[in-house]
Amino acid sequence: MNATYSTGPAPGVKLALHNLMEPKITPIWNAIAYINGTNSDETVVIGNHRDTWMIGGAGDPNSGSAIMIELSKALGKLVKSGWKPKRNM
Repeated sequence: MNATYSTGPAPGVKLALHNLMEPKITPIWNAIAYINGTNSDETVVIGNHRDTWMIGGAGDPNSGSAIMIELSKALGKLVKSGWKPKRNM
């Protein structure tokens, strides 16, 4: 891979980056959840993409996946405490 990465000005710093991958196609699964809101005719859809256009790997969707996991945990705690959103989620 012939790619140049820039982390900004960092005088005297040298970085070595190695990426170990298995170049194969494997199945992925979608996780889908529903939370019914008080307005049944209004729905908010929240999601994340898994593809990337980055040189060197799939780093871009990982940050979105991490946010989705934490948001799911927070919403789960709210629902368990009795909270109900105005719109379906």
